[in-house]
Amino acid sequence: MSSPAAAKTDQQPDTSAQAKAALARVGIAAVILVAVFFMYSKYTQTSKKLKGLRDKVAELVKHDSVKDYNSAAKLLDEGLAIRNSEQFFVATRAEVASILWVEHGDSASEAPAKKYAAEAVAAGNNSGSRFYSEAAVKIGAGNLGDAESFLGGLIEKQITEHRIVAAYGLTHQRLGKLDAAKADFKQLQEIFPRYAAYYGETLFLAGEMSAAQGAFARALDGAAGHVRAQIGKARADVARGERVPEAAKLFADLSADGNDEISPVLKSRVLAGKAEVLLAQENPAEAEKAARAAIDAGVASDPQLAVAYYDLGLSLAQQKKDGALKAFEGAIAQYKYIPRVYFQGALALAAAGHADEGEKLFASFENSGLKMTTTSTSRRATSTSRPRRRRKPATSTMLPSRRTS
Repeated sequence: MSSPAAAKTDQQPDTSAQAKAALARVGIAAVILVAVFFMYSKYTQTSKKLKGLRDKVAELVKHDSVKDYNSAAKLLDEGLAIRNSEQFFVATRAEVASILWVEHGDSASEAPAKKYAAEAVAAGNNSGSRFYSEAAVKIGAGNLGDAESFLGGLIEKQITEHRIVAAYGLTHQRLGKLDAAKADFKQLQEIFPRYAAYYGETLFLAGEMSAAQGAFARALDGAAGHVRAQIGKARADVARGERVPEAAKLFADLSADGNDEISPVLKSRVLAGKAEVLLAQENPAEAEKAARAAIDAGVASDPQLAVAYYDLGLSLAQQKKDGALKAFEGAIAQYKYIPRVYFQGALALAAAGHADEGEKLFASFENSGLKMTTTSTSRRATSTSRPRRRRKPATSTMLPSRRTS
């Protein structure tokens, strides 16, 4: 039998074990708190870094610069590497890639445009960047009807964020619905220089050169170094016979090797601008070379590539060389919605002694379903009368559209 003292000892709790357990619990809690604090601190630092990246990207994309779009793409990729579920980075990466692919002809941007647009859609992202990129992917694939229906449906629901309206304008422009495109871009032109430039480009296609000059000037008022607007303004100037030497210098400067502001689309437009300057300077032989280079450098989806074919047709006609009609027909096959191709082209062919070909080109306008407008029939740019077979050839070389509005 145990003694009372021993029994008492057996009944005492093991205070050392309890202390150890308590210390263990405290230690675990401390570890958890440290881990939580560390995770929170890291999350806060990451969020701060992502905000800094967002701010830089937002500033870059305002510039509508090829160089800055590419810089923004790198920052967006950096953000996605940190947190790939961050919806600003997903949708904006889709938007930037779509702009470079669809509007600038950068084929390397097609894959990321499609990838991130699909991710933004799958995530239910409802930003303007998501809707723009979703539409741009349709435009880039040539599904213009689908893009028009998609964007029109959003606008009917009063979802009219500026990127959505801009994509609608781009769709209308490529469909040849120039009046609708003008209306779309006109309401946006005060928001960003990019939209004023789009408005100017649509007016340029329509042959409304004076109005195009004004739109491009507004874009340049907002951003003096806006390359797209600089090119468009110079070409509209030359079309009106104004500031031709300044345009020649601009195109020479923009043609410098290693210019990271010049995309495939802009390169073709610069070369076409050179051809137009040379035509204005009555040098059709060199204009022919520049126009052919513009066509070779061009991107098939760019409506303005048709103007390079038109420039080629004028240069050939002025030299009385074969192939002018084929060049004008190439312009129509590329984009049939430019009235001066038919009218100026027909007159150029007649002046070159090919009135029969001029008749054929004019007839293609009558069969195109296009409407004859005041601009398209302006005597400065064209003539409302058909080129006559027995008409005496003009004594001077025909120049490209001078004052067309």
